[in-house]
Amino acid sequence: MTEFRYDIFEGVDVQATLAKARKAFARGADRGLEGGFTVTVEDAVQTNELGFTVTKRQFVVTGTPYKFNGWTFVAAVEWLADGQALTKVLTGYEGEVVDREWLRKGACDHCQTTRSRKKQFVVEDESGTRLLVGSTCVKDFVGWDFKVTFFADLKDAFDDWAGGGSGKYDQRVDITQFLAAVVAVSATYGWKSRSAAQTEGGAATVDTTWEFVFGRGESARETRKQVGEVTEAHFTKAAALLEFARTFEGDSEYALNLRAASAQTAVDLSTAALVASAVAAYANWERKQLAQETKRQTYTQELYAEVGTKVDVTAEVLSVSNFEGYYGTTWVYTYAAEGYVFKWLSSSYSGGDKGDKVQLKGTVKKRDEWNGLVSTQLTRCRVTALTPAA
Repeated sequence: MTEFRYDIFEGVDVQATLAKARKAFARGADRGLEGGFTVTVEDAVQTNELGFTVTKRQFVVTGTPYKFNGWTFVAAVEWLADGQALTKVLTGYEGEVVDREWLRKGACDHCQTTRSRKKQFVVEDESGTRLLVGSTCVKDFVGWDFKVTFFADLKDAFDDWAGGGSGKYDQRVDITQFLAAVVAVSATYGWKSRSAAQTEGGAATVDTTWEFVFGRGESARETRKQVGEVTEAHFTKAAALLEFARTFEGDSEYALNLRAASAQTAVDLSTAALVASAVAAYANWERKQLAQETKRQTYTQELYAEVGTKVDVTAEVLSVSNFEGYYGTTWVYTYAAEGYVFKWLSSSYSGGDKGDKVQLKGTVKKRDEWNGLVSTQLTRCRVTALTPAA
């Protein structure tokens, strides 16, 4: 019994492809051939090099090579104008390759006649004896026109039957693992939506994450090298994001879709961008929460010191978020120290989570107020982690 698996592309009409394949496979049995194939669709669950659980949809073809009266069809032979032979081993045959020296242009071991022939077939019996048979003689044997393309490479046949598709495989990954990867990718490159990628250039975060998880080749290897390991901290943040997305408030189309997509256990191409957007949605929510919380607390509403003054304080991280601008992603770090709120805007991610203790060094730039939150904005900062949040 032989088994073949062909990955399914996103957007392919699976049911129509199955119908075409099954109709083609039934043709052999209807015409008196022994053996043959069946086709089903299965989910192939694998663990990739990141340790993520990846599921890929596949056409699964099982069966045995076609036979007629004990003779197995081995290969189709076509002759080029210069006398060179092209051979195509027929689906399911796993024996020895065809000896090119043994091939004879125009010959037929059945009718013992050599003449001009465009196609020949190699057949083999149970003892291993091989015959070279002309296509017209095969037609006489089986009673129908023997199609080379049908019995040759099934991969080519499935490409014809399926047609179209996005060019990306129909695959999915565990939703928590995917969100952890989004967090890791965002920490490396910053957050970028699809719309921002279209206007500013570069790759959207969801597309970079998809390549990080599923990609092959040099580009994917470089992305994984840059992002590095998906850590326990990334998974912890992913779990919080998933809970946030599943309970996201509102009755807007976005809110309804985000809750629906995040309720699934896995992410595919149709839901990847929506699930990934939880990172940006959470950052926006967190900034608003921070502003509301600080309104209820007593923080000094003035500058910590005059503009240009050097600052060196032990601070607590209030929030870490980012936003997209004309020049790319800007990271926003908000700290509390000595009754003041400090803010630092950076083009790179420097780590840290809410509640962490850090040593913050920088230079006073200006007094900043956003959504009711007054802060001392710093520039040219250097942040040293002290103790993580409990």
